[in-house]
Amino acid sequence: GDVGIILDSTVHNISKRGGLFLRYSLTFSPGSYGKCCLGYVNDIKKKRNIVGYTMQEPNTVCNMTAVLFQMKKKSKPVCANPDDDWVQREMKRLDPSMLH
Repeated sequence: GDVGIILDSTVHNISKRGGLFLRYSLTFSPGSYGKCCLGYVNDIKKKRNIVGYTMQEPNTVCNMTAVLFQMKKKSKPVCANPDDDWVQREMKRLDPSMLH
């Protein structure tokens, strides 16, 4: 059978009472890039539809740093460059406790 690599990620999500932080695990099968960002979007037109995000750090499975925005009504996250100004603004909006 396939051997999975389990990585801990933090999901930053918004609730009506403020920030809600959840822990969850992503499972990757060897050789599968289905859950890795391989590129970035330049922008998200309907930023109000962003409901949370996770961070992807480079490792043996995923080779680039990315922000994965969780969107309303979409099962797949949208990959964005954490160095882009608009991405940093959205991360701060979603997680007001961010220091940078």
